Amino acid sequence: MLLFLTCLVSTYNAGNADGRTYSGVAPFTSGNSPATYDLATPNENYFALIDAMINLAASYGQNVFLDPIETGSWTVTLQNNGSTEGL
Repeated sequence: MLLFLTCLVSTYNAGNADGRTYSGVAPFTSGNSPATYDLATPNENYFALIDAMINLAASYGQNVFLDPIETGSWTVTLQNNGSTEGL
């Protein structure tokens, strides 16, 4: 079975408008919305949750197709950060 996991979600795909998890964990430590997040400041706690989901899938022998950032809500983030931010 193939599972599809999107790392950064917002209202475009039924997430919170500010990209936080439903338990309130923000994906980045700088900014407060897709328009203001700095891709160079990942929140370790947020991405540890992503790692845990991938590891859980692996423990069941599942394959994961990982989408790092959906563009329905996060295009503004990519535009505002430019082509070299977070590299």
